[in-house]
Amino acid sequence: MKEIEFSIKDFKSLQIHFYTVGYPQEGEAILTIICDKQEVLFTSLTDCYKNVSQNYNHINAILAAHGNPSVNVFIWPPPDQDHSIGIPDVLEMYDPNHNALIYMPSAFDREDKFAICADATCAFQYLHRNYNSGCKYNIIPVSLSDGESRSLYKMKFVETRSFRSIHCSFNFLAPFGALEWRRSANHAKFVMNDLSIVYALRFNGIDFLFCGDLANQSVKFIKEDFLQNVFFIKIPHHGSDEPISFINKLVENQVRNAISTTTVYQNNLPVQSVLEKYKNLNHDVYCTGRGDSEFGCIKTTINIVKLINNTSLTGNAYRLN
Repeated sequence: MKEIEFSIKDFKSLQIHFYTVGYPQEGEAILTIICDKQEVLFTSLTDCYKNVSQNYNHINAILAAHGNPSVNVFIWPPPDQDHSIGIPDVLEMYDPNHNALIYMPSAFDREDKFAICADATCAFQYLHRNYNSGCKYNIIPVSLSDGESRSLYKMKFVETRSFRSIHCSFNFLAPFGALEWRRSANHAKFVMNDLSIVYALRFNGIDFLFCGDLANQSVKFIKEDFLQNVFFIKIPHHGSDEPISFINKLVENQVRNAISTTTVYQNNLPVQSVLEKYKNLNHDVYCTGRGDSEFGCIKTTINIVKLINNTSLTGNAYRLN
């Protein structure tokens, strides 16, 4: 696609905010906002969920605090329930004209092969009706070959006083078409997480990894070009020990000193020993928690030129000591 261009007066004011939002029992959403000082230039949402018992979606509060910007990109890694509740509500509020680009696994709409929950079915029908009908083709199915990555959304930030430029792109690293096909042909071995999108936001040569519900079977296909200069990791699958080979891959590629975030899932995730492994790589590890708070939020703000980060916690979020 064509590179989208933004004008910036001074690169020193260019910031990225990553909000990792989780809820006490299950569910998560990741909001990425790129700002020039207080002006929002770009917004992407990965996954969607709300606190069902209290009908509360913290994404609404974050966007309201930023002046209610439009969502430019929505990424739906796996179609599981804990990633799928409230998608139509958020997009109707923050993309009422349905102009956002929607990225989802290419295979999961095959309901004869992949049984998806009622909320995911409702969301898929909403997206199909509003983003891929008439003259709109805004749904981009993601499926890759072994060792492939694909840059499907590109941005360019130009400093007006110097005409220097910084490039940013969403680089999709999973899922893998051959694995999707194999699973669809063999129900007994079907794993929904094999469909999960994994992507790297590459900004000025630095990679920020968003691992969705990456499954162990898919780890070996991840292109190692995106494990050389990693600054931020959304830990795969709520800190599960199933994709444990991903940590081995981080060790092999000497991915150290990153900021790593995750969320809870029911009573068994994250696995404490998995979080300790990230901590042993000198990562700053943050997680949302359980309890009475209606949400947990990890806000990571990064100055893209100086690579200075500031992380703040609200709700039940905490830092691993």
